[in-house]
Formats: sequence, structure tokens, C-alpha cells
Amino acid sequence: AVQTGNKTTELRLCNKLVELLMNLKAYEESLEYAKAALMLSVNLGNQLNERVAYHRLAAVHHRLGHCELAEHFYLKALSLCSSPLEFEEETLYYVKVYLILGDIIFYDLK
Repeated sequence: AVQTGNKTTELRLCNKLVELLMNLKAYEESLEYAKAALMLSVNLGNQLNERVAYHRLAAVHHRLGHCELAEHFYLKALSLCSSPLEFEEETLYYVKVYLILGDIIFYDLK
């Protein structure tokens, strides 16, 4: 994907690698691909991809115990959601992320 210059395919591959490495608990390596996915998403200008990239980056930081960074990236992902919420899935996403943020604030940040 890098050699062909197809940024969309490169983004999809980065996202798949993040997911795979997270499942393998290779969080440090996953972080590298999560950052690459975020850069590609921003460059492509697709807000949904950008939101997904911020969410994945937050999840990786959370697993690594980088709670302040996780909080920052979760909030950034939320800031990219449309307002008002248009679909039930968006509402559920907000609830899910705020539950995670609550756990970070009450249990992880001291």
C-alpha cells in the first residue's frame, strides 16, 4: 500500500494491524500503527476515519497505562461526533466512551 501510494488502503492496513496487535497484547507496537492511522486519517480528511483513529489511539494508551493521554484522545474522538446526535449508535458511542472516561478518572488517575 505504501509503495502504490494508496493512502486509503494504507489506512485500512494500519487499522487492521492495530486491532491484531491489540488482540496479541503487543501494545507498544500497536501504538506505532495507531499513530500512523491517525496521521493518514487527518491527511485524507475523512472525519469518521479520524474519529475512529483517535478512539483506537486512546484505547492503546489506556492499555499501556497512559491514562492522561487516553483521556485526551477519547475526548478528541468525542469532539468529532456530530451534534446533535443523529443516530442511536452515536448515543451509544457517547455512553460507552463516557463510561471509559469515568473509569479512567475514578480508578486510574490519582
